[in-house]
Amino acid sequence: MTQSITSENINQYLDQNGYLNNIDLWNIDIAKILAKLNNINLTNDHIIIINAIRNFYIEYNTYPILRVFIKKLKQDNLLEENKYNSIYLNKLFPETPIPLAGKLAGLPKSKKCIKF
Repeated sequence: MTQSITSENINQYLDQNGYLNNIDLWNIDIAKILAKLNNINLTNDHIIIINAIRNFYIEYNTYPILRVFIKKLKQDNLLEENKYNSIYLNKLFPETPIPLAGKLAGLPKSKKCIKF
């Protein structure tokens, strides 16, 4: 039986920081709910980034460094040429592009995240 996660019951699947408890429960509908909870209106570019960071994490079992991630996006030709920069990613995912994109991708909180 598949679990049905909705905006009404999503909190029971999140940790205290708003990250999905189980990476395997994620799908694009979950990303849309998480985006709404984080005040982000998803665009096609958001979804491209979310899928790319999820794929990176699954392949390497870690979050990428921003510069490395931008280089990988460009190498894979996933965005328009003028969007391969940290300014654009910060516009999509304010303040913390990698952790926030990871959160929307259903990934666990990075152990490298430092909060002051």
